[in-house]
Amino acid sequence: CLVLAGAGALGLAASAASSAIASAHEHGDVRFEGWTRIYLSRIHLLANRAEEAEREARAAVELLVATPPAGAGALAAASQALLAGGRVEEALAAAREAHATLTMLGGIEEFEAMIRLAYAESSWAAGHFAVAREVIAVARDRVHAQAAAIADPAVRARFLANVPDNVRIAALARTWLEEDG
Repeated sequence: CLVLAGAGALGLAASAASSAIASAHEHGDVRFEGWTRIYLSRIHLLANRAEEAEREARAAVELLVATPPAGAGALAAASQALLAGGRVEEALAAAREAHATLTMLGGIEEFEAMIRLAYAESSWAAGHFAVAREVIAVARDRVHAQAAAIADPAVRARFLANVPDNVRIAALARTWLEEDG
């Protein structure tokens, strides 16, 4: 779904995600349904549909309440949707909760970059610039550490240049940390 979205086929991506959600729901696969709702939320954001993104993210939060790592990812997706809708304080609260879970767990396989990015961006939007800079610096360092663990240079380069959250983290780190002097 996200590959289709990244290629600009947002309608097709949303349709594929919706079909996957329906199938997961029909089969009682709560975890897969929740994860796919996170992806659908991100697809809606790419299409500038903040309300739909929020709806899917909130549904994912409810589905993934028993799975803290994925639940944190759902909260980050909700934060991004809320921020896109101009609801900064709500976005920051969701991002803080997601980041607290990430901190407690020490890392999250699938959604770590998104969680750090949501917390950094919502902190910045709320005027908490020092916090945003600190979070984006850690996010950048974590992405670089993950990249360093990839043996194949071509795959490593794609990880840094083609994963949207990694690209956004790098761009914000360049901008915010250079401003810091």
